[in-house]
Amino acid sequence: MNNIREQLRQELLADSKTYCCYCGNEQTGFSCCRENHFESFSNMSHQAQEDFLDAEYEAFAAAVRNRGVSMNDCKQHMWEPVEGQPLYKCARCGAFLRIIK
Repeated sequence: MNNIREQLRQELLADSKTYCCYCGNEQTGFSCCRENHFESFSNMSHQAQEDFLDAEYEAFAAAVRNRGVSMNDCKQHMWEPVEGQPLYKCARCGAFLRIIK
């Protein structure tokens, strides 16, 4: 879990996307859930970052349990192994797949 969590943390710190301070959804317009307060991951407090990572990891775990989730209706997955984990990630859309033997 720590490898994935730290990888996600680094990706989010480098990203400039902003998220709603109340519901955590990515900003796509002027307001979200009737609020208009947004901040990037790097500007969040440490506790807010940890809470955000917890929610993202839960979404990741759900995708693994469901044996892969296509995020962008990817028609040609390019599966690459995730280092230290029993799963693969699509290089095109970011979907995850766990192989059950």
